[in-house]
Amino acid sequence: MKRRATHSSLLRKPARVLGTGTFGTVFITPSSSLEAIKAIRMHQDGTGGIPVEVWREILIMQRLRHPLIVQLRSVKLGATHIFLHLECLSFPLRCLLSRGAITVRKRMSFLRDILTGVEYCHSKQIIHRDIKPENLLFGREGLKLSDFGLSRTALLSETMKPESLSYTPGMVTIWYRAPEVLKGEAYSCLVDVWSVGCVAYEMANGNILFPLASELEMLKEVSQFLTSSFQKETMKTGDTKEEDALRGM
Repeated sequence: MKRRATHSSLLRKPARVLGTGTFGTVFITPSSSLEAIKAIRMHQDGTGGIPVEVWREILIMQRLRHPLIVQLRSVKLGATHIFLHLECLSFPLRCLLSRGAITVRKRMSFLRDILTGVEYCHSKQIIHRDIKPENLLFGREGLKLSDFGLSRTALLSETMKPESLSYTPGMVTIWYRAPEVLKGEAYSCLVDVWSVGCVAYEMANGNILFPLASELEMLKEVSQFLTSSFQKETMKTGDTKEEDALRGM
């Protein structure tokens, strides 16, 4: 990592903003058209410190080397910002969804790419925690998983159960948030699986599964959705144990 380079001059050059996230802004400049640069402001408390979330993102991305994961190429420090140089891709899945229906063949191909990328992250014990169409970018190799600003190492071992771990509540964009996160409970990498399911529904139907504004509304809607799904299933099997468990939510 280079220290105190003149890299801050990038902020003064004409730049095209690609997106704005929780911790920084992603842009390209005429001199960096082959890379996307994520600029993150450092602490302004006199220490010039790098936020711990940024260190976590850098360390996680350095561990992830896969064709369906956006690659971190280098990290540079300026006077006021830290710059993450990323693989530059074309556009997010959200843009394609806004254009209308996606064919079944393309949906299956996109879903296979997403699941492959997520499976790789989980094999490295990393939970993405913010899977959504905006963070799925098209590249030459396929649909790639990006933006690890909210990601976290799962810290699992053979003797620990995912349910025994507690992570930061409120992560994941609300429309793609799993029930256990909505309820403020401990959760595991399965929250990513829920988010992928929400994205798959959106690709298939052209609309967001749970387009609600608050966590309370989301929890109510998700509970009703799950209850309805179990009711349909128990009509086939005659088993009501899962339905009884849902009533206790």
